[in-house]
Amino acid sequence: MKNWLIFIVLGIIYFALAIKDPFITNNLISNLEPGPDTFYYSVPAWNLVHGNGFKMVAHGVEIRRIVPPLYGLTLVPFFKIFNDVRSYYFLNLLLDFISIYLFLILIKEFFGKEGYLLKFALGLVLVTNFYFYNLPTLLMAENLLIPLTLAAAILMIKKLDLKNFILSLLIIPILAFTKVSSFPVLVVFGIVLMIKIISSKFLYKIPKKMYWFLIPLLVLVVVVTLSKIVLPNIEALSGAGNNFSPVFLGKTLPIFLKEFVGIDGKYLWYNNQQIEKFVGILALFGMLFGLFLRKFRINIFILGSVILMVTVFHSLMSYPEGRYISTVVPLFLIFAGILFEKFKSPFLIIIFLGIYFLSRGTINGFYERKVTSLKRQILNNRLEENEVPWNYRAMENFNSYFREENNDTYLGSLINPFYVMYFGNGNYQYLPISVSQEFSGKGKGFIEKIYEDDKTIVSLYRRLLTEGKKVYVTNYYLKNYKGSKEPEYKNLEDSFKLTQVKDGCLGECKIYLVELRKK
Repeated sequence: MKNWLIFIVLGIIYFALAIKDPFITNNLISNLEPGPDTFYYSVPAWNLVHGNGFKMVAHGVEIRRIVPPLYGLTLVPFFKIFNDVRSYYFLNLLLDFISIYLFLILIKEFFGKEGYLLKFALGLVLVTNFYFYNLPTLLMAENLLIPLTLAAAILMIKKLDLKNFILSLLIIPILAFTKVSSFPVLVVFGIVLMIKIISSKFLYKIPKKMYWFLIPLLVLVVVVTLSKIVLPNIEALSGAGNNFSPVFLGKTLPIFLKEFVGIDGKYLWYNNQQIEKFVGILALFGMLFGLFLRKFRINIFILGSVILMVTVFHSLMSYPEGRYISTVVPLFLIFAGILFEKFKSPFLIIIFLGIYFLSRGTINGFYERKVTSLKRQILNNRLEENEVPWNYRAMENFNSYFREENNDTYLGSLINPFYVMYFGNGNYQYLPISVSQEFSGKGKGFIEKIYEDDKTIVSLYRRLLTEGKKVYVTNYYLKNYKGSKEPEYKNLEDSFKLTQVKDGCLGECKIYLVELRKK
């Protein structure tokens, strides 16, 4: 009963921090961040619900899916119920509640006892972590990968029996079908499972009749592992080219390691600490101290190996993005409880929470006490203009101008084609502006397929105008590319006559009518 009470209290606190209305524009949910990954996960699910198959297709153009399908498949029921892509937020909320529940189970398994106060304290640190309670707003597979990583950690720590063996065989393909970055977790998971099987002589203890079930399951897992994990990962890593290499290790690994102890942090467009410094340092000392205690040594080696493998693996990438290590942050937080468990003092836990909530840090540009930042977050969630999803506002502006359906009307935009598919009103056809905008280039190629018959975008526009089509362009997103698309937009200005027909977004999403220049 106490476990459920802890879960409910933590759930309420988390809900207060995370709850937003995805269907209004006082938050960034409508922007569908972070792109382009969000579209690789959501578009096939959206198309499946609308009868177009599990495909990356929009505006009659299809490109290859390049991410594992599981997170996308979990989106399907929500897209079906709400018929709005922003309903992904509700799935993410559900997954994060599952993460909280699994985190509490992991605490129990790690320490080998209930420890209600310790469980509540560590759970409180997790649910009040900015990146955790902000996670539902992001349409990315980490929402699913975190509970799966926690489940894998629990199975690695628990004693091997028939039920846990079957669950272990099942979670391997589930992790593999979630995200390529689960590879290091699978490596550690496989090694730990093999060590347990050999050291415990587990296979000799299984009833012979169970072999008829376990052998086919094992063969299936091996086949899936080779065909869907090993080979695709080799292909993905080889295709990464200059972006994935050991040469980045010396630069990126120290950045990640510092984030574990609360020094700096870079996570998408946020620059907040990955973990509060006080908690990170306590967790580090707890981990080192626990290595000298027989009770915790093996469990620390297991969780530490997962953390290290994930961190080193992503340190081979050219850019030290904090979300790559966010999936193992909950595992690292567990170590903060080792010193409290050793000295068995509830008073120390209370002091820890007092320091945690009263210590100062920078969250979203405000240097203030933790408790103040949490209060600010709860209040900001209700503000009418807390955040502005400019992509969605731009689409509203376009839709308000093109009120009547016309298949001969085209709008050129730097907004990616899948976003237009989600939020456009269907009264205009999509056109690109740049040959290098989002979803162009090797392995994507959506933009190239639109103008490939005309060779250039200018030629495409000229043909449409010659055929009597009405063509418009918008200046929206030019500043997002920091001027890199200005020359291509200017090329359109030099080649055609552009006349402004609508303003919007404080001048940042104007609409222009495109016409052939008179000779």
